[in-house]
Amino acid sequence: MPRHRFARSLAFGAVAALAIVPFLLTFGPALGSAGALALSSVLSTSGYLAVVAPGHARGLRVGFLALVMGMVLFWSASPSTTVLGSAAILAVMRSGFLYRSRPGRALLVEASLLFAGSSVSSVALAVWGFFLVESLFFLVGGTAARPEEEFAEDPFDRARREAVRLMEEAPM
Repeated sequence: MPRHRFARSLAFGAVAALAIVPFLLTFGPALGSAGALALSSVLSTSGYLAVVAPGHARGLRVGFLALVMGMVLFWSASPSTTVLGSAAILAVMRSGFLYRSRPGRALLVEASLLFAGSSVSSVALAVWGFFLVESLFFLVGGTAARPEEEFAEDPFDRARREAVRLMEEAPM
């Protein structure tokens, strides 16, 4: 059964990744990019909890509770606090309400996941993912390398060079 939840978690992540661009383009003008990202974190956190819950009814209850808590943060705190708060809400709800483990272990696992998500390695993976997608340019076809061209001298540079030469010429 854990593989099934892992697959649901991965699928949710893929859907959230596909939805973030249209979401930011839709809500960014009204909320600003940071505000839209904060709202997205609240909505995706509550949706994630609903999707990965062991039961549908409990998932809806916990997801709704996370939504209420996230919206309180969204309306009362800065966007960066809302994003971090959403991560904390996810950790508390997942390990506190959806799945059981020893408190120390739950704290260690959730803290590790939180720090792993905001580490240098996650930024590196995001950059790699961006350039991985940009690499698809070369698979599209229909492109050819531009030939090396000798660029003509800039007219301004040529005029400047001539003016300096004329000023430095000794008068006769």
